[in-house]
Amino acid sequence: MTDEKTSKTATTTAPALQRYDGWLASIPASSTTGWRWRKENKIQTINIAGRQYITAEAIAEFLARAQAGEFAKEHKTPSASAA
Repeated sequence: MTDEKTSKTATTTAPALQRYDGWLASIPASSTTGWRWRKENKIQTINIAGRQYITAEAIAEFLARAQAGEFAKEHKTPSASAA
């Protein structure tokens, strides 16, 4: 029952498969950031004919991990004497 609900939700709210660069353009992230996320295995993409695609499930997993604070780092402010 859960698989049917997931499949139905993926097709009605977002395409099951979309271009990775298109998704990156829809969020505040650069292509360099997207490349780093893929390199660090923070998000999984699919290579089809040399282009990167992403599934709705991969997006949902990435967002859940980000909201859980898995990717959080302490912001390091430089000291005034370093300037």
